[in-house]
Amino acid sequence: MVKVGILGTGFGKEHAKIYQKMDNVQIVKIFGRNRDKLNRLESEFSTKTTDKIEEILTDGTIELVDICLPTKMHKEYVIKALENGKHVFCETPVSYDVSEIEAMKQAAQTHHKKVFVDLFIKYSDPHRYAIEKTKEQSLGRPLSVSCYQRTPPNWGDMSIRKLVYDMMIHNLDFVSELLGTPLKVDAKGLEKKNSQAFATLTYKDAIAMVEATSLLSAKAPFQLGFTVVFEKGSIHFAGEYGETVFEKMNLFTSEKAISVEIPGMNEYEMLIQEVINSIENNTTIPGLSLESAGKALTIADAIVAGTE
Repeated sequence: MVKVGILGTGFGKEHAKIYQKMDNVQIVKIFGRNRDKLNRLESEFSTKTTDKIEEILTDGTIELVDICLPTKMHKEYVIKALENGKHVFCETPVSYDVSEIEAMKQAAQTHHKKVFVDLFIKYSDPHRYAIEKTKEQSLGRPLSVSCYQRTPPNWGDMSIRKLVYDMMIHNLDFVSELLGTPLKVDAKGLEKKNSQAFATLTYKDAIAMVEATSLLSAKAPFQLGFTVVFEKGSIHFAGEYGETVFEKMNLFTSEKAISVEIPGMNEYEMLIQEVINSIENNTTIPGLSLESAGKALTIADAIVAGTE
């Protein structure tokens, strides 16, 4: 049984819903600042709540601290949790500063605890399928990746910096998983009330093109998609998420065209289950590591610099 303390009541509530379904997890306490909201969470999840973070950090029964605080607070409380002997699951972006990620990595090593980052896109059905095909090499090496995220202006301030660091970062993580660290990053951007960014990532024997925009009209659906071209085939995915949901994925080779079924698994449930399994079995998950988060952030830094 893994005992969990949750910091935050926004995404923290969504994580609590997942933990509640798991037989091998107990939610010990949830931290928040709004007492009315905390009272509702106590009733919904039959757990204790607190408006004092230290109560969770110093609770000797808690093994895992789930951090769903604003990004600017992540470094402080990741390190404090580690210093108190806890494993940590942290929302993304884990930081906007590579040096902070390095400090968290050092603290995890010093205190012999694990830090997992919520790099969830790699657990979505289409992205996981592309990653699996890349690892098994049945289609040969990936030669090019193109991917996009397009959203209506529903997220408040979406300057280029916020667009890249809060949204595009997920596709950068996906591309990094497929192709590794690029040799060169080129970027262009357009910033109005909202913004758009294009980036080209150059590798020794491959290339990637990544797009993110918040310039769609208000009634447009959120759009997510990618194409991965391999030596012996290609995978194409397109999804639209608005009043209706549309998803389509195909695999093409020189011999066949296949419509790939999308199972509809919940990527967040899969990811959190892996985190719990890792703690119980003392294993690592490279795809959820601070190192993976740092690689994506380094590319994001180069993109932001290229658009300024």
